[in-house]
Amino acid sequence: MGEKNPVLEKYIKQVGALLQCPSAEKKRFLTAFREQLLDAGVDSISDIAEFHARFGAPETIAQGFLSEGSDLTYIKRKTGVRKIVLLGVLAALAIFLIVMIAELVENHQQATGHGEEVLIEFGTTIYAEDFAR
Repeated sequence: MGEKNPVLEKYIKQVGALLQCPSAEKKRFLTAFREQLLDAGVDSISDIAEFHARFGAPETIAQGFLSEGSDLTYIKRKTGVRKIVLLGVLAALAIFLIVMIAELVENHQQATGHGEEVLIEFGTTIYAEDFAR
């Protein structure tokens, strides 16, 4: 293939900077876009304004790519993952709070003497009246 056209690379970089999508998807698009431009014979173009005039402003190219639905799929997928992570964090927090509340109740009962004590004495039955004495 030969030496890369620096103006072509600048144009592709401008388009790439405007794409808000996963890097793998962006790379696939920019590779295909570069090949299309090379097939169109851009080797002789040495001015970025000529790229813009012949093929469109980078904003137009990026908007066209994104309007095909690629970023909508990405946003939906990312939103779904965020919801799952958020639900997991909330579930873990709820379990943590339940454990902490149970521990606080137990500590309070022990500190105030309201805790339930079980006495086992082999061979002898202990009744509640025996504690009153």
